[in-house]
Order: sequence, then C-alpha cells, then structure tokens
Amino acid sequence: SGGSSSVEDVESNVDHEKANDFISDVRRPAGPSLPVVARDVKPISECTPEAAPKPQCRRWMRSRTVRVSAISVAVIIVFMVLFWPKDPDWKISKLDMDADKFIAIMTGVGDVTERLPISAEVDFYNPNLVGTSVKPGNFKVYYGEEMMAWGVASPVTVGPRSSSTIHADVTVGLNKELAARILSDVMANNFMLDVVSDVNILAQVGPLSIKAYSRCKMRVATMKVLSKPDDIIAEKQCSYSFGF
Repeated sequence: SGGSSSVEDVESNVDHEKANDFISDVRRPAGPSLPVVARDVKPISECTPEAAPKPQCRRWMRSRTVRVSAISVAVIIVFMVLFWPKDPDWKISKLDMDADKFIAIMTGVGDVTERLPISAEVDFYNPNLVGTSVKPGNFKVYYGEEMMAWGVASPVTVGPRSSSTIHADVTVGLNKELAARILSDVMANNFMLDVVSDVNILAQVGPLSIKAYSRCKMRVATMKVLSKPDDIIAEKQCSYSFGF
C-alpha cells in the first residue's frame, strides 16, 4: 500500500503542475506569434521556371525579375551618359576655289550658271569622353528655299576631347534668277549672306553607331572668302539630333 500511495502522490503532483501551466498560459498576455514553417516548402535554390506556380517560387521569381530590371536600367543609364554624343564644334579653316569664277558670281559678270567647285577644310572638335569615327557625310546649303551648294565630307577619326580636320568637296550651282537674288542681297547687306546648311553623317561613338543630323543657320561674310576663309562664318546657330 505504501508503493501505491507514492504513485498516487506523483500523479497528483503531475496533475497540479499541468494545471498550473494551463493557468499560466491563460494569464500570459498574448504576444506575437512565431512564424510557422511549412514542412513542404522547398528551398529557394530549388525554384525553377517549372516550379513557378508554387506560391513561394512565384514571390522569388518576381523579386528576381525586379532586381534584374533595376540593374539593367542602371547599366543603360550609365552607358548612355558615357557614350551618347555631345554637340561638336567646328570652324572653316581653309578654302580653295577659282577666284575668277567666285568674283563673277558675286558681281554678276560672266556666266553665273557655271558650277564653282570648292575644296574646304573644317576644324572639328569632339567633346565626348570617347573617340569618334565619322564616315563620309552629305551636306546641302540653301539660300532661302533653294539649294545653292552641295557636297561630301570625308571620313575622319578624332580622339576623345580632341580636334581633327575634315576635308569637304563643295559644288556651288546657281541659275540666273538665284544668282541675281543673291547678288542683290549681298549688295544690300554689306556683303553678308544668310544661308542654311543641312548635314547628315554616320558616326561611331564607342560601341554605338549613331546617325547624326545638323542644321546650321549661318551669316557668311562673302568678302572674306578669298582673303580670310577662317573668318567667313560671321555668325552660326546649329542644332543637332542623334538617332540609331
């Protein structure tokens, strides 16, 4: 009977402990619940496109897509800042032509319709952080709405933030009416002539192959063509556009 009494005492103590634990649990203030980990959740490393339908894999795939997109956008922005071309600067440094033909056009004496070839050199400055290779480009010069000259610029390679020289072959071609209007204009404006040039070129700027277009409104000092060709552009206002 003594052994039976000891067993009963132990069972009684156990019951009291369970009761006390239950009361403590009831009185304990509710706190944040611990996260529940599902037994069948696969590690992220096992998420593949085939596993995308699983909820945890869908979340992981979305997160990975967002990170990759953000990195790609950042790389593109840096790439464009480094390699997207900035506006160049240029200046005519040399002109070679038949002086008699030019004087005939400017004075209206002789055959003003005879074409006048001009060989020009243009100093070109590249402000970009990378070198530029310019392929042969076409250009046209307009007086009002009529084309008065056209030509081709030679290819040239120039280093980053440095200068080079572009050679251009120009042809001036006028009809009698256009020549008469130009003569009247320069005589009335102290031998100044307003013209517009359009230039189309293909440039290689770093890894980018870029189409460049420029339009320049220029005031030409015609009296300096033969004496100081580097000063014939009295004023110029250029706009540039670039594309792929």
